[in-house]
Amino acid sequence: MRPCTKVITTALIFVLSACSAEVTRVDPSEAITTGDAFVAPTDSGVPEPEDAYVPDPGEFGWPCNSQDDCYSGWCVPSPEGNICTKTCLDSCPPGWSCRPLVKGDITYLCLPRWTHLCDPCATSSDCSDSDSDSGHYCLDWGGEGRFCGGECASDGVCPSGYVCKDVPVGNGVTDKQCVPESGTCECSELAKELALSTVCSVSGPEGVCQGKRSCTPNGLTACDAATPSSEVCDGLDNDCNGATDDLPPNYDCQNANEFGVCLGKGSCVAGLEVCDAATPAAELCDGLDNDCDNEIDEDSSDSDGDGLSDCIDEDDDDDGIPDVEDNCVVTPNPDQLNTDGDLQGDVCDDDDDNDSSPDADDCEPLNAQVKPGAIELCDGIDNNCNGQTDENLCDDGNPCTDDACQADGTCAHTNNQVPCDDGSVCTSEDKCLDGSCQGFAPIDCSDGDDCTADSCDPVTGCTQSSLSGPTCVNDPGGCHPCEDGSPCTSQDYCLNGSCKPGPITDCTDGNPCVFAQCNPQTGCMPPQPISNNCFIENIQACHTAKCVSGQCIPVPTSGQSCTTNSSKCKLGTCTGDGSCLPNGGQPCQTSVGLDLCQSVDVSGVCDSAGNCTIQQAPPGYTCPGCNGICIKCFILEFCIPFSDIF
Repeated sequence: MRPCTKVITTALIFVLSACSAEVTRVDPSEAITTGDAFVAPTDSGVPEPEDAYVPDPGEFGWPCNSQDDCYSGWCVPSPEGNICTKTCLDSCPPGWSCRPLVKGDITYLCLPRWTHLCDPCATSSDCSDSDSDSGHYCLDWGGEGRFCGGECASDGVCPSGYVCKDVPVGNGVTDKQCVPESGTCECSELAKELALSTVCSVSGPEGVCQGKRSCTPNGLTACDAATPSSEVCDGLDNDCNGATDDLPPNYDCQNANEFGVCLGKGSCVAGLEVCDAATPAAELCDGLDNDCDNEIDEDSSDSDGDGLSDCIDEDDDDDGIPDVEDNCVVTPNPDQLNTDGDLQGDVCDDDDDNDSSPDADDCEPLNAQVKPGAIELCDGIDNNCNGQTDENLCDDGNPCTDDACQADGTCAHTNNQVPCDDGSVCTSEDKCLDGSCQGFAPIDCSDGDDCTADSCDPVTGCTQSSLSGPTCVNDPGGCHPCEDGSPCTSQDYCLNGSCKPGPITDCTDGNPCVFAQCNPQTGCMPPQPISNNCFIENIQACHTAKCVSGQCIPVPTSGQSCTTNSSKCKLGTCTGDGSCLPNGGQPCQTSVGLDLCQSVDVSGVCDSAGNCTIQQAPPGYTCPGCNGICIKCFILEFCIPFSDIF
């Protein structure tokens, strides 16, 4: 803006703001639309980073539907939809421009700088709010459609996510426009609200088809154009060239089914294909190519190779005799020889005697009585054509007789001695004797196992059944003895078909003073003396049983407790010579007669001789001051000193 123009504009803004009665507001029921007239904007300059700002209802930036929703009374379109704006003098927030609105009177408002950026469009006028806001172009994005750019020639500044680039704007001209860095335009909220759309196209080798993309609540739809394809006769413009069913006249066509494909020429009439090709059919013997495979009557034979199928040839074998008279239609036989007088001549008849046996198998092809399967007779003729004469006619079923058909037609049976089978698997070397088969060598069914019972079944052969019984130790009469192969066991027995070991052999013969091992190969080894304790029944006191030189003998002990023969001092200690010496110093009890009135049990001590020696009076009988024993006889008490007693 030139300096003088800006001064005049500023003065006008001041006058308009002072005379608020002269400022015309938009009808409260309407928001400012893209049809409002704008003059050249006064840009706010390069946008500064904007702090997070959340407007209150009715404030600048609040979503609105009408002018009454805004404190300023101004509801204007933006990429995010209609929002509340405010009046201005020369500056607005980043991304907004202070521009005069000409709607009756002039009012300067903060308006979005790129209201229609990336909106679907048809012309550049769809991208501008007025003629003065004409720096935004409708850019062609190829088949994707056309979308609004944003003017950035003055400062190169674009909104976040967009970049200022030189792009073609039409007629070979380029201009700086804000375009998305991602290369893809998304529908703004305003574009969704207005359901904006753009023309798009789908290309292919056959052409280009036009369609449309629209902004919906879910975003920009895909192009709805059809995919161009080769033109066919269907009443549609398949290749999208503007013409329907534009096929060349007399184009190649075909009729096809399971029998083949027939070619012809076709034309398109009212969306329907008319083809003059024949309809393929199963090949017939009619001299025609019914299945259109360029072969005639290929499924029919040509026996004489004259180029005519047998089905239409009147003389298939070309022998000069018409098929209707020929007794061999496909085999030349001018003489028509027919030995058996049937409907077939000899050259094509495989059963000349008409006995139902082919000549190739019949040993006498002109004798109907001789053929394979005939009953063999005793007549010296191979009646059944098996290469044998009179076989099995006299068979008596006995392999031990030689059967023969005699000249008079009777049978002879002569005994033989040939090897045979008596029917039993329990014999071998069977041979015939006196007209019967006999076995001479019974087979050996022994399996070498003492614990199985071996037998032979004439049908199944050798069988073995398990033997089982009690141990030979517990019940020798009911056991089945066996040998387990070890010399270290005896009285082995059978159990469930297996030989079980009996008791282990005692190589010591019960002598606890020797050690003898049993060798599994050789048996008991020589016993070896051992030094162990042993047991002797009723052994004397102060003795123990010891093994000495392989014998168990009593041996005196010492230091052990023992019992003496003393009546009072029975406890003693073994002396090592087999005797029990009383323990001296051990307490004992003895009775002492003190007077005619009573006797007293007195505590004593055992001496080495086994006697109980009194050393002090019993408790309770000690007399004070006399060191004796207190004696009471009747009502009298006496004190007798120990010195008088002992």
